[in-house]
Amino acid sequence: MRDNFTEEVKQLLADRVGNRCSNPDCQQLTSGPRTDGKAINLGIAAHITAASIGGPRYDASLSQEDRKSINNGIWLCHRCAALIDKDPDKYTVDKINKWKSEAERLASLELEKKQKPEILVTTTVTLKQPNTYLEEQDSMIETKSLNQKIEFNNKFQEFLEDTGIKFTHRNRENVSLNDLFVFPDLKIINGSLEDQPKTISSEKLLEYGKRVIILGDEQSGKTALAKKIFQNAFLNKSLPLFFDGVKINSKIDAQIPNIIEDTYNISSKEFAKNTNTIGIVDDLDIFSNRINKTAIRKFLERLNSIFTHTNPSC
Repeated sequence: MRDNFTEEVKQLLADRVGNRCSNPDCQQLTSGPRTDGKAINLGIAAHITAASIGGPRYDASLSQEDRKSINNGIWLCHRCAALIDKDPDKYTVDKINKWKSEAERLASLELEKKQKPEILVTTTVTLKQPNTYLEEQDSMIETKSLNQKIEFNNKFQEFLEDTGIKFTHRNRENVSLNDLFVFPDLKIINGSLEDQPKTISSEKLLEYGKRVIILGDEQSGKTALAKKIFQNAFLNKSLPLFFDGVKINSKIDAQIPNIIEDTYNISSKEFAKNTNTIGIVDDLDIFSNRINKTAIRKFLERLNSIFTHTNPSC
């Protein structure tokens, strides 16, 4: 006879981890909408120690009530539930309980938004109206030849200057991003910077930490800000690289030489000699939607190991 969980226990197990698989290498969402207005459930309340004699990790010392209590359950996707039962020597009680504790901890952090990174971009980026001020800024906005030896390739220079919108002005044939952009204030949302002001100017973002993620709504100006951070970094004698989340994949080492070639007039070897490099990843959320959480974690870990600063945006 199996000591099965009640429906209440099953629901609690799912709710306590945000309806995600508790396997840290999976974290698959287990519920979602169905076309008929109902819900799809791909999760299962799995027993940590078996529900009946002879099952994986069966513990004869447990009472019937203990065996079907919430303490003996873990929420998993169907694949991971089968996995732990197929190899009980590998997936021990201790290991599964660690999965459960960590999944509940992460769900709690997500609710409290403590897992968010250091900086939150404000929802809008202010644009200056084109006027005679543009002519006064010519010497400041030209970034192509700031370094006598290192220059941007023409195509990348055009990308940096592109506003993403059609804009004309009677005194200008072309209006660039540098003509319009005003650095927005950013709101700090991570306790690791509690001693800093509640808001900072994005113009000084690189001074506020080496590992900063920028969050903002869609169409809030994150790409424009990423471009300006890139230009500021170059102005300050750093060598930044711009990763487009739409185009990149998880094999970062294979992509870097191509990105360097598309960006600068120097080789990968020359780039590697620089001791102050910055990895800027635009649309990280688009990239992360294409791969699993383990792969995105490894990508970010590798990014952090290569560059002295990293600034992904989502």
